[in-house]
Amino acid sequence: EDMEHILVDCPENAQSTIWDLAKNIWPTANGPWPRVTLGTILGCENITLTHQRTNN
Repeated sequence: EDMEHILVDCPENAQSTIWDLAKNIWPTANGPWPRVTLGTILGCENITLTHQRTNN
């Protein structure tokens, strides 16, 4: 098994649950949830997210 299979494709671990949880907290103001690949994972430190203030 390669790293991409383990982190993205493997049905035998909790990866799909983790990615679903991450997708649920993704700030939609920053665009749609990206397709998760090994490249996306390795390059995630370069993603810039904008912070939206709430009036609570």
